[in-house]
Amino acid sequence: MNLELSDEYRPEHMRRLERRSILESPFINVYEDTVELPSVGARMERYWVEHRDAVAVLAVRNSGDGAAEEVLLIRQYRIPVCSLLWEIPAGILDIEGEDPADAARRELREETDYEAGNLEFLTSFYTSPGFTNEHMTVYLTRDPAPAASAFAREDEEAEIEARWVPLARVREAILVGRLGNPQLVAAVLAYLARSA
Repeated sequence: MNLELSDEYRPEHMRRLERRSILESPFINVYEDTVELPSVGARMERYWVEHRDAVAVLAVRNSGDGAAEEVLLIRQYRIPVCSLLWEIPAGILDIEGEDPADAARRELREETDYEAGNLEFLTSFYTSPGFTNEHMTVYLTRDPAPAASAFAREDEEAEIEARWVPLARVREAILVGRLGNPQLVAAVLAYLARSA
């Protein structure tokens, strides 16, 4: 069996009969679509969130003793899940025309006070495709340098804590389900698979 293992963009697969705007905001739009699935004749209503695409950065360095790798994590409060989450630096493409790699550099700098050197594509994915069209691109940077000055973070970002954590410890926490941020999980597992 010859299986093409790649997501396939096919907007014609479902026919949109109507779209109703529920909410419009600077960051998201919420729609109710009435759609028809021609293959079975089913008609249904679906709510979904239009969201700007986003980027994330997995920053890796050798530990001080050189024996193991560490990753740069941030910890911040996430209102929808009422939790302090460990994550990797990430953010939306909120500057018109900004290159995703440049946005990744900016997010790393703003959230951790580190400057990325070379960026490599690591992975990409839809964050929750049954709910939103947000697409995440994750980059890898090795040995980022401390920034010359601290970034002035505001609002909930003022509480962000950045910390270097042993990669093995992060891997273990992911595999037992203690870390749930999808960008962190996807980035670390992609990095480990690439390094194997």
